[in-house]
Amino acid sequence: MALEGVSVLDLSEGIAGGYCTKVLAGLGAEVIKIERPGSGDVLRSTPPFKDDIPNPETSALHLHLSMGKKSVTLDAGSPSGRSLFLRLLEGADVLVESGGPKAMSRAGLGYDTLRDAHPRLILTSITYFGTSGPYADYVMDELTAYSMGGYTYLTGLPDREPIKAGGSQAHYQGGLHAAAATLAALNLRDLTGEGDHIDTSIVEAICFAHAAMSAYLNTDLVFKRVGARLLSEAPRAMYPSTILPCKDGFIHAHYAPADPALLGVLTETPRLGDPDLWDTPRAHADEIDERARPHGPARSGGQGRIEILRRDPCLVEHAKAVVQQGNENAIHDEAGRVVASDRLLPHLHTDLVRCLDGSLI
Repeated sequence: MALEGVSVLDLSEGIAGGYCTKVLAGLGAEVIKIERPGSGDVLRSTPPFKDDIPNPETSALHLHLSMGKKSVTLDAGSPSGRSLFLRLLEGADVLVESGGPKAMSRAGLGYDTLRDAHPRLILTSITYFGTSGPYADYVMDELTAYSMGGYTYLTGLPDREPIKAGGSQAHYQGGLHAAAATLAALNLRDLTGEGDHIDTSIVEAICFAHAAMSAYLNTDLVFKRVGARLLSEAPRAMYPSTILPCKDGFIHAHYAPADPALLGVLTETPRLGDPDLWDTPRAHADEIDERARPHGPARSGGQGRIEILRRDPCLVEHAKAVVQQGNENAIHDEAGRVVASDRLLPHLHTDLVRCLDGSLI
């Protein structure tokens, strides 16, 4: 496998670091998860649990993110634990941590110190705003990262408060970006023989997980909430991709990329097969919704009439959950608005990606 022979020490806590090292383990790396004695990683106490009985060995999230890893418990703050940690470090190619901007330095394990002793080591740090910058020391959580990363500005109905998507999107994106950057650092080490410090910001990761930032950087276009529809409002953008009501809840209606006009056949609605409509489908979004809506109710046996409209059994509960995490908890910028793509750049801890002439890509 790609990372066979690569040894990774996972000193992180939570989803972002756990997902980063899960990706590396999936590529063949040997990952050793270091946990605190007694309580272990916080993921072990995170529901759901098997049979709904709290158990540090049966948390679904822990099992999902720890798959394929080895585990050891030690207290790096104690003399014996520190000695064991340093011994493990001698054989490591990568060290992943998420303790905060100054945690490693306070423990005498900052990157400069580690580089002197282990010049080939790659240190991957995962924090909300990176280890430098004006917001580096801010205390945050998933919801605030989601909002500060611009995603909350894009989710929800245009005439209602913003809502948060389900799950831990910001942390997973942070872990994914950290894993990708670590892979790049391993490739660079093959060329130079030197390690590196990967400084991953969760806020920046979620910022670039949606198309709004790329659109703003390239065209100055600021996307806004459009409900359940795709963000693009360009007339030629494809459609439908939205949520429509059906007999027993809701369905996600999505166009067929190979033949969008197939919707007209499936609904027995000639207008939905007209070439002029599909030449500019996003411009006809309201009409498409109106004509498709009567065909959404389920047949007996639970089969929808339109086969490409697949009903998500978790959608209703998911919708309830994200609404409950809506505007009342969202973090706003200084003007009282959830941060939009055109207001994100001053908050980021790096200069993003710059051309040789210094301009933003």
